[in-house]
Amino acid sequence: MRGTVATMTERHLCVFCNGPNNSREHAIASWFLKRWDDQGPFTASINGEPLLTKAKRPAQSDKIWRVMLPCCSDCNNGLDKSFEKPAKEPVRRLLNDLQPLDTVAEVRNVSRWAAKTLALYA
Repeated sequence: MRGTVATMTERHLCVFCNGPNNSREHAIASWFLKRWDDQGPFTASINGEPLLTKAKRPAQSDKIWRVMLPCCSDCNNGLDKSFEKPAKEPVRRLLNDLQPLDTVAEVRNVSRWAAKTLALYA
């Protein structure tokens, strides 16, 4: 019983600061994933095994599944300000226009966003 209580409590904590969970952080930014919406069907797997429906068929979606992490609004806002906003336009320009990054700051911002994204997704 004690382990169950701890598990339930942990779900209500921010994964970054252990404060109260009142928000969610996208492991991969929603503005990035929207590029591929309605281009599915997409399938998902867990540890290399396909995620199955109740009918034992591979689960499919027209959108890429979002991975959400429980967090507090302060941490969510901090990640947005520090990583998402600085990288959003340079990443879009790279993907939409195939244009190179113009400045060292853009390279740094995109690199930091990519590292944050990979770390959260892992």
